[in-house]
Amino acid sequence: MSDPGTILIFLMLVMGALLTVSFVNQQQMRSRVINQKVAQLKRRIGELDEMASSLESLVESLAIPKTILDEMLEVLNTIDKLEPNNPFCESTRISTEQRIEDLMDATQSHATYRAQPSDAAIARTKYLLNEAAMIIRKRQVAGKLEIVEMEAFINELAWASLMVVVITHVVEGHKAVNRGDVLKAYAFYRKAQQVLIKGSINEERRHRMIKELGEIMGNKRKTLSKDLMPETQHNPSADSADLIRPEDAEAAAKLIQEHSQPNP
Repeated sequence: MSDPGTILIFLMLVMGALLTVSFVNQQQMRSRVINQKVAQLKRRIGELDEMASSLESLVESLAIPKTILDEMLEVLNTIDKLEPNNPFCESTRISTEQRIEDLMDATQSHATYRAQPSDAAIARTKYLLNEAAMIIRKRQVAGKLEIVEMEAFINELAWASLMVVVITHVVEGHKAVNRGDVLKAYAFYRKAQQVLIKGSINEERRHRMIKELGEIMGNKRKTLSKDLMPETQHNPSADSADLIRPEDAEAAAKLIQEHSQPNP
């Protein structure tokens, strides 16, 4: 028979080996969980970075993209706690803090451009604006924003979401005028006006835009007031051709057709 002491030593060695394997497995599991979490947070950093960059040209108050960058810094702090001395955190923190400083610099110019190149771009931009609103609400609940400030930001984001569609249509209308397609231009302006009419934002600016678009379609003006639409890059010239309403074009075509019929 085996010596009981040898058996005991053998069992202790087996238990030690099992404990070692279990410890190594736990460490590997923890490392995998941390890596997955860090990768997830890095993706979030990318989303916030895109959001902040987009907002700079969509909103008037640069405090809004600054708030998104503040959120980025907090996500970076979380990564730093999970994975200290991560070089990604250090370099991204430095660039983010510099961006915040630039945004808050009153001497920096701020260009607004809300027109989008496609329906897909409109959808993506509206998604980013909605996500920004959710972040702002979350930060207010966490006590990082005053409720008055939050409400002002939310209202501005809602206005930007409406303008992304309206200004895109107006810019397309301006482009159509510039290439001489006044019938299509009228359709774009009318579509922009309809979006505004259906909008639920009770702002004096919305009512002014509805009125001014009506004046454009009535050939009483060529462009919107600059304070309503600072995107003047595609504005038609003062001597550009007058618009033609689709119904007028149809009536004209019918009249031409009638007069072109041979006499019996």
